[in-house]
Amino acid sequence: MAFLDFLTTARLVKARKTADAARDRRDWATALLHYKIATSIDPRSVAIHVQAGNMAKELGDYVQAQLLYISAVRLTGIDDIHLQMGHLAKLRGQMAEALWYYSMAADENPANGDAEMERDRLQEK
Repeated sequence: MAFLDFLTTARLVKARKTADAARDRRDWATALLHYKIATSIDPRSVAIHVQAGNMAKELGDYVQAQLLYISAVRLTGIDDIHLQMGHLAKLRGQMAEALWYYSMAADENPANGDAEMERDRLQEK
């Protein structure tokens, strides 16, 4: 059993390193592929789901990005996920939805200046 855990951990580390390197090269498709491999190995990792969502967003696959962000939200309600979903909604032209997500992020973490700034910008319009 410990050997299987070691192999699983090694696969996860390899997938994350490959994904991170591809992300840093702005190779969004390769990064997304390897983040998705990582999510299949560790489906409870919020950070991996968010990174996969970010890569899908960079590729313009907004539906997949939203599904990945929703997966992350289901794992935890951290404010960064709501901030990212606000950015995604804004890119899709859904300003009311973006405002809702930015407000959620700002309410969850009042120190999240980005969420507060984005919320305030949309409220001014």
